[in-house]
Amino acid sequence: KAVDLRRSTLGEIVIDQPVGIHPDSVAVSPDGRWAVLACEGEGHAESVGSIAVVDLAGLSADRCAREARPLPITILGGLGSLLDAPDGAVEPEYVAIDPQSRFAAVTCQENDAVVFVDLRATTPTLAGRVLLGEGARPDGAALIDGVMGSTGRPGCLMAVANEGGADRAIGDVGHSLALYWIDPDHLDADARLMSRTDLRPLISPQALDRRLDPETVVFVRFKGAVLVLVSVERADLLICMDATDPSRPRWVGQVRVGRRPEGLTVFMRNEDAILITGDEGRDGPGTISFARLSVWELGEDQ
Repeated sequence: KAVDLRRSTLGEIVIDQPVGIHPDSVAVSPDGRWAVLACEGEGHAESVGSIAVVDLAGLSADRCAREARPLPITILGGLGSLLDAPDGAVEPEYVAIDPQSRFAAVTCQENDAVVFVDLRATTPTLAGRVLLGEGARPDGAALIDGVMGSTGRPGCLMAVANEGGADRAIGDVGHSLALYWIDPDHLDADARLMSRTDLRPLISPQALDRRLDPETVVFVRFKGAVLVLVSVERADLLICMDATDPSRPRWVGQVRVGRRPEGLTVFMRNEDAILITGDEGRDGPGTISFARLSVWELGEDQ
């Protein structure tokens, strides 16, 4: 569904049509052309997870869902083959889109992978994958462009929040923040792992077997630095790391938010940044938490 937010027609439904099974995440390309959905298909071997791409070219501000023809939707074929998994075992989780609208990155939690969707063609297609390591269970992902690679060419930096699980051993790839460099013009090539940071020693050094479940990750350029913000669901925290050098990300700080933070949004305001988390709560009501990025200093001693 899509809802009109203009004051005169607030609440009007402008898109109302089926996509895949159990849609879990949606992102719209910055150029307004595509909506990419991760349809998890969770819960049954016969529920087929999929990636759906909606063509928004025909969307107008005055569109009425009750009267208009459905927008074109493409269910990307070959996802199971790309991940070497049967259809019922593929579970897309979260969508991030390159700031220049060139491609989307979709995490597949049960497959320990991220797949890429090329958005530059008339019909979007699957273009590559990154295997994250057994037990990663990726959740959120984020992309930022203009990052130099080892070849001297600018590309994209991808951050992945590897949720892990309660049954994973210490030292695995779960409960971590992973950073990869990607060449948008060669999405079928191997992405370069820049770093993988185990968050447990940073957040709970006295309880290294504690389950953290990092959820959503967001990049922000702030005061000349490239920062990564991560909501950590089972620690009730929002953490910040400096990824200006993605091969050596540096801890900046943390702030306690509501219970079980999942969603994370950054709102830039002049020289300040407002951070907003959606906290699903536990055994009680959910909350919305607000924090200011400016309270954290970026000095070397942090």
